[in-house]
Amino acid sequence: MRSNPPIHLLENHLKHGPIININVPFRLYLSIWEPEYIKHVLVNNNRNYIKDPATRKLSLSLGNGLLTSEGDFWRRQRRIAQPAFHKKRIEMMTERMLIETEKMLEKWAQKSPEEAFDLSEDMMILTSNIAAKSLFGADLENNLAIGKALLTSIRFITAAFRKIFMTPLWVPTKDNLKFNRAQKVLDQSIQQIVDHRRSQPQEEHHDLLSMLMEARDEETGEGMTDRQIRDEMITLFSAGHETSANGLNWTFYNLNQHPEITAKVVEEIQTVLQGRRPTPADLMRLSYTRQVLMEVMRLYPPAWAIGREPLEDDVIDGYLIPKGTAVVMAPYALHRNPAFWEDPEKFDPSRFEPEKIKTRHKFAYMPFGGGPRLCIGKDFAIMEMLAVLALVLSKYEVKLEPDHPIDLEPLITLRPLHGIRAWILPR
Repeated sequence: MRSNPPIHLLENHLKHGPIININVPFRLYLSIWEPEYIKHVLVNNNRNYIKDPATRKLSLSLGNGLLTSEGDFWRRQRRIAQPAFHKKRIEMMTERMLIETEKMLEKWAQKSPEEAFDLSEDMMILTSNIAAKSLFGADLENNLAIGKALLTSIRFITAAFRKIFMTPLWVPTKDNLKFNRAQKVLDQSIQQIVDHRRSQPQEEHHDLLSMLMEARDEETGEGMTDRQIRDEMITLFSAGHETSANGLNWTFYNLNQHPEITAKVVEEIQTVLQGRRPTPADLMRLSYTRQVLMEVMRLYPPAWAIGREPLEDDVIDGYLIPKGTAVVMAPYALHRNPAFWEDPEKFDPSRFEPEKIKTRHKFAYMPFGGGPRLCIGKDFAIMEMLAVLALVLSKYEVKLEPDHPIDLEPLITLRPLHGIRAWILPR
């Protein structure tokens, strides 16, 4: 469980069935694998469940943002942020997605076809640029440093998940010092964005940052504190670029393994675009490319595990779920449940043809979670990945280094442990 939790959970569900006990000292952990059980936790009885202790440790970095907050406070913050992710807003953001991708392709044009590079690093820089510009109207001055600070924080918190006892952050251990330095980089970067926006009161902005800064409590009329704004910004920025970057990484990896599927994707892009720059309407017409993305997120879901904890005793299909139990739902394992997915390890985008989706249990597939706390940026991420793939694959063939190891790194999101080494060939 410590070394490879996604594989451990999958193997034990295959062996023992839809609900299993995980042997963790001092705490009862259960993992559920049956879609109807998951629906019960996330929808039918969701008011009885809060985030589990492991997820709550994310507040060490993210504070009390949408991912970690609970109850009425979470509902208020969600209402404030939701309009930023409406369909029309996302269509407006598509232009920024295209501009940032074109900037990356301009740099790629300077590369030699024989020059291998870390594709995963480029995807992380690209998606962080898109998130910062689209959500906050900001240019990040030191993108790579911010990305490394986020990765340091995420690795620190993931390690904390797996510890029974955690050394207080004020103790100057090597890991604590690295984490605190990383948090300082993130906090300073976010504060610079807020300070810059406040120095331009005469300019009108219509992005998420404006909504956060202008929000007022219905009862008191008070706005958000700088700390609240920071927590929401760092949460949405972290989730916003991590999800898309890893989705793109795993997409390029899988396309490299399946040249016949790549050929179909490229043909669709060329047929729809006819050599022109894509519009939001064009991207929505890339139905097969979208199926490929859905299949990538089946095998490599952005959030490979989701946790909840019941406030009061609950019963699921006759099983007692005592108050305080950590309930794990692992999309990585769920998406390989042979009761719902034939030949589950096979990469097959046809699984997501509309008629097949209709016949499948809604909670057999949940790369972005489910219920009231379904990821607020789901449609943003999908549009972003479609935009990047449309531009990249219309111009380049992306080849992966055959001997470079590709292993899972199950942090908060599912990363390629050693990155992805690739080179590009103009079409």
